Amino acid sequence: MASRLFIVLLMILTVTSFSFSQSRFTKKGQLEVSGSLSYSNVTDVTGGKASSGSMSYLFILPSVQYFAANGFEIGGAVELMSISPSSGDGITDYTFYLIPTYNFKTNSEFFPYVQGQIGYTATSSNNTTISGLAWALETGVKMNFMGNGLIKFGFNYKQLTKNNDNSSSRNGMNIFSAAVGIGLFF
Repeated sequence: MASRLFIVLLMILTVTSFSFSQSRFTKKGQLEVSGSLSYSNVTDVTGGKASSGSMSYLFILPSVQYFAANGFEIGGAVELMSISPSSGDGITDYTFYLIPTYNFKTNSEFFPYVQGQIGYTATSSNNTTISGLAWALETGVKMNFMGNGLIKFGFNYKQLTKNNDNSSSRNGMNIFSAAVGIGLFF
């Protein structure tokens, strides 16, 4: 009986929070602080040609964005990945992104969005760094819950160029990801 009462109260609180907060999200002056966890299928590119095999990775991407206009936010993010193999040297991979996003206003707690990402990426291993341009496109939906909370579901395609000084064609990765994230807006 107590668990049923708790579920009913949680549902009432959730519905009430939707009605109070949905008009504030996507408004100019709001700040969104969020993070995404992405499962990625990665295809390596060497000499401008994609390899036939692929690998799977998990990426974490914390971000901060500011609503410069209703529906439009701009911000930044840092993506870090550290690989520590059982033998050999570890690899540190980092990417810095500028992130413009447009959130479509709806009459519900769901907000479809489209996002671009452009930035710089580098990988360090064995005292060697390879780097280049990073860009991505993402689309999905954000759901407002519990007042200022957000849950995000999306799909992301990105290209990371990782060339050394002697490269004459593109080396790097093509990555397709399914992303899940949480966040807050103020």
